Amino acid sequence: MTLIPRLLLCFACTFAATHSFAQEPQADPRWQWNLDELFTGVDAWEAERQRLLVEFPRLAAYRGRLGEGSQTLLEALRLTSDTYRAALRVYVYANLQQDEDLRDTAAQERNQLAEAMFARFTQETAWIDPELIAVGEERIRSFIDAEPGLAPFRHQLDNTLRQASHTLGAEAEQALSFFTQPFDAPSAIYSIIANSDIPFPLITTPEGDEVRLDSQGYSRLRSHPDPAFRKQVFDRFWETWQNYRNSLGMVLNSHIQTQVALARARHFDSVLQRELFSDNLPEAVYHTLVAEVNRALPTLHRYFRLRARMLGLSRCPQGAPGRRPELTGAPESPRRAAALLRHLPPACLAGQELRHRKQPRHHAGRHGHPG
Repeated sequence: MTLIPRLLLCFACTFAATHSFAQEPQADPRWQWNLDELFTGVDAWEAERQRLLVEFPRLAAYRGRLGEGSQTLLEALRLTSDTYRAALRVYVYANLQQDEDLRDTAAQERNQLAEAMFARFTQETAWIDPELIAVGEERIRSFIDAEPGLAPFRHQLDNTLRQASHTLGAEAEQALSFFTQPFDAPSAIYSIIANSDIPFPLITTPEGDEVRLDSQGYSRLRSHPDPAFRKQVFDRFWETWQNYRNSLGMVLNSHIQTQVALARARHFDSVLQRELFSDNLPEAVYHTLVAEVNRALPTLHRYFRLRARMLGLSRCPQGAPGRRPELTGAPESPRRAAALLRHLPPACLAGQELRHRKQPRHHAGRHGHPG
């Protein structure tokens, strides 16, 4: 019920990666999403948003009643789930429409209204988790066994009970829910700076094409066959980002401080513990992964050095992953290369890049839906 809105976060992550396209919308409708499948227009969207704002207070009718019986619990869960899904449609419509052009202030306003609506939903449902935990695991499980209609909500209820030690009282959860939008501010500010406000330069390719060097242009051009041009692409792109290092540094600091505060508020030892706990993962999984990757790095380094020797290179190539560098000497034979494998020192990894998507937003409250 009051779980983190997974679907909402998935949409945010999925479409964050395409924001830069909003600066130069594609004219071909084949490459545009059809928002009419959600709402036929802004008027229909606004009507549904207003309806939901009136609907949200109905959820309070079940406050203090979740322990009455399995049928009452089912009614409350269904109403919360149906309301959540309707609110999600309103949010997704506004969010995708904003992504079409992040410079459109009217679309930004609608997206902010949708976020405010979702924050209101969080506030109206902040009492649910504490009340379920107060009802008790034994009674909740007896309701699940007695009412087949609760089956779609079993995982949700299990997860809510699992989080008991990190769930605050109803009053504290309510207080945190009021900060849903402020907690999201660093992510929203970064998105506007990175995908709308930064004037990414135009660059001319060796073939004579003019390309805007935003994140999509950079991803495409860094695999260009000309190594000198690849270096030019790298330098121009990151020089542009360098001009905004102070603003982005403050945004990052605000985000980190927000996550630390939320971790402490919910009695976690660290942000890492909080992030992994939401997926029921022990910290040992993360630390083991990091340790095993580091342990295997020498083998990866040897592979790159071997690759360079096989290609007759005097140093590791600076270029895009998967691009065959130009030969500068006679390649080693496979037999000779195999013999060298055990004795090759670590190689540089120039041109190899670890990339990572924007993290999902972390709301103060936790919304609900089946499963």
